[in-house]
This record gives sequence, C-alpha cells and structure tokens, in this order.
Amino acid sequence: MESYRPARGPHPVVVMPPKTKKLKGTPLSLCDMNEEILERIVSFLDPPSVFSMVTSSKSLFRPYGSRVLKACMRRRLDDVFAAITADGEGPTNDYRGGYRRPFTVQDVFPDEERDLDFDASGRPQVVLSGSAVVQCVLNKTWEGSDIDIFCTWDAAPMIRRRLFDRCGLICSGVDNDYHQQDLDMAGDPEGTTRPVIHHVESYSSRPTREEEYPDDWSVDEDYNTKAWDGEEYLKLTKTWGAHILDKKEDWRGRPIGVPGGSLDGDFMYDYKLRSEKFVQLIIGAQQHKDARSLRNTFDLEICKCAFNGRGFIIPAPEDTFAGRTMITPARHDIMKQFVQAVNRIFKKASKSSPMDEIDLRDILSGMSKKSWKGVGLGPYVGDVPGSESNGAAFLAVLDFNRRYLFCQRLFERLKKYHSRGIEIINPPNGALALAEHFPYLDPMM
Repeated sequence: MESYRPARGPHPVVVMPPKTKKLKGTPLSLCDMNEEILERIVSFLDPPSVFSMVTSSKSLFRPYGSRVLKACMRRRLDDVFAAITADGEGPTNDYRGGYRRPFTVQDVFPDEERDLDFDASGRPQVVLSGSAVVQCVLNKTWEGSDIDIFCTWDAAPMIRRRLFDRCGLICSGVDNDYHQQDLDMAGDPEGTTRPVIHHVESYSSRPTREEEYPDDWSVDEDYNTKAWDGEEYLKLTKTWGAHILDKKEDWRGRPIGVPGGSLDGDFMYDYKLRSEKFVQLIIGAQQHKDARSLRNTFDLEICKCAFNGRGFIIPAPEDTFAGRTMITPARHDIMKQFVQAVNRIFKKASKSSPMDEIDLRDILSGMSKKSWKGVGLGPYVGDVPGSESNGAAFLAVLDFNRRYLFCQRLFERLKKYHSRGIEIINPPNGALALAEHFPYLDPMM
C-alpha cells in the first residue's frame, strides 16, 4: 500500500496582524471632518445619496447639509441642461431630428441680473420646474425632455430677451396643451374662472445652416432667396415677430408675445420651427405676482420641484428623493371621478362593441361638479341658465371635448411618470390600469 507524503518545501508562513490599540474617547465620524473634506466626498455622490447622508445626522445636517445638497443639485442641473440642449444626434433629440444650440442654466439665470429675478418683496419672478428639475433631483436622464420656464406676467419680456440673446432661441408658437386645454389654461370657454396661467409659448433653436431648417419647408421657395443667409433669416424672424406683436395673437387667435414682446429688443418668431421645440415659457396670468404659484397647475407633487436661480424648492423631500410622489388633491379627484364614470359606462355597454355605444357625455356627465370646480372649471356650458337662447349647443360640445382632453392629458402623464420609475403613492383605484388602456374617443362634432 502506498503512503501519502506531503510535498517537500518550506512551510507557509502565517503573518498575524498587529494588535490594534483601542481608541480612547469617541470614534471619529463624518461629523468630525472639516468642510473641505466633506464637500470633496459629496462631489462624488448623486442628489439622493447626498440627501440620505446629510439627513442621517442632525449635527451634520445643520452646518453643512443644505449647502452641500444645493451644490450637488446645481452641478447635476448643469448636466441635465447639457443633455437636453445637446447639438446633433443624441438620446434627447433623436426623435425630433433637429439641431440644438447648447445653452446653460447660467444663460437662463445670469448672475449679473439675479436681482431682476425677484421683486421687492423677494418673490421669485421666474422659476425652472417640471421634468428637467425632477431629473436633477433623482439623478435621471429621460428621453424627449423639455425645459419648462415659469415666469410672471411682468417678467415675461425680460425672460424672452434672455432666450433670444443668451440661449439662441426663437419663438415657434403657442403651447396651450401644457396641462390644460383652452385659450387659457383653465379650459373655461366662458371665462367664468380666473386661470393661473395665461398662455404657454414654445421655443426652438435658431437655425444657422439650411440643413438645420425643417425638411418639410423649402427656404428658397418661401423666402425667394438663392442661398441660406443667417443674418437675412434673423431679419425675417424679427419682421414676423413684429407682425405677431401688432396682432397680439397667432394665426389661430391664441395670445403670443404678450405682454411687451422682448425687453429692449426684437421679438423673433418663426412658426415653422414648431416641430423643433424643446423649451416652454409658461406665462402667468396678470394677477399672479409669484412664479411659484404657477406650479399649482401640476398634477404630481414631484413635478413641483423648482430652481429659482438661488436655490431649489423640493416638495416632500423624503418622498421626492426616493422617487415617490402624490397626485395633487384636485387632480386626484378628477381622475377618481373619471375612473368611476368609465367603469359605470362599461358595465352598461354591450359586450359586442362597447366603445361604439359611448360618447364623451356618457362619461363626463357622470362626474361631479365639485371635482371640476377643484381644477378651476365651472358648470357644464349646457347647465348655465339662459344658455338655450345663445347658441350654446356648439359651446356645450366644445366644453365636453376640452374636459375630455384635460382628463386624457392627466392619464397620459400618469402613465409617463409611472413608466419612468416614479412610484405613485395615492393612485385612485383602477387609475394605473386605465392609464395603460385609456379609452380614446372621437371628439364630438
């Protein structure tokens, strides 16, 4: 029988670690680090991680937390702007196919004009809000994002000047479907409510070469020019802008360029660039003197995140940094009422072709007047006393169409943000399922 013999050679040497000395007193922690080291650590973290870190200790949060979190989000906001305004082919502009001229947060909020961004009472006159700021807070990048700038009525001329001169943009039309549908943002054809938002203008990058101009328009045929001339084109946009300011509305009768056009400059306008829009200027109604109040039109609390040039406004920070959000109360009620109305109608409809038996009135008439009042809408046009004698039949149809489009927009946004990974804390029962299979109905004619 063979015996086992280990291989010859030196035996392995086991090195024991030296004994550690017990520290006297309290061990060192992040709270013991000086400000410079702490800020260096934070520079490698994203906003949600910074928020978690600075809220883990009161002693850490009080001296440093707000400032380091602000600095982190400010850097991230620059990155979001760079992604949205990226020129050429990129993830955020491939579906539009156009060119964009990069600009920065500094261009929208220049340091030398910082005092102009606030009134004498310290109320901000312009804020950046919407998905761009949400991406900053969550450290996300979403395709197809726009830049939403909210400003008061009085500040609009000043902001337009920055968009023209600093950002290289041109006004390309009116966006009245931002959150609500109508000539004003309240969707009220009779003017019975006072809307928060007066109108929304869209802005696109200024083309500098013929190949940057939309393919469906011929520069030569339309302008009778033999070659593309950037300076000549700018003259044309100023001419069109002056015409718009004189009319105070676009060709569809919607307000644009009001009030005051561009401060101390020309209002540049070209509706043919509408397909290239990626900046929206949301202008408040005259009675609203604080740009923060314009965010009341939002359906999701997380979308109220804002930047005013000096700092950030973060609603429900614990939920927001975790990617969770509530539906705002008034819009939650509208969605709840709509889901319930749809369910009632589908139960009554035949199984063979239920959609053929449904029109807008079947759904909308089953929603409470109180829910519509919560979003700034009055009674149905057909319910207004005396409406029978003033041709209200057409207005009633128009009223139903607008209310339906308003609901459609709410569910589209619910689906969009849910697909982006945002947790909806309080969805009405059945709302998420309905958002996936929304009943698109033909408008009543």
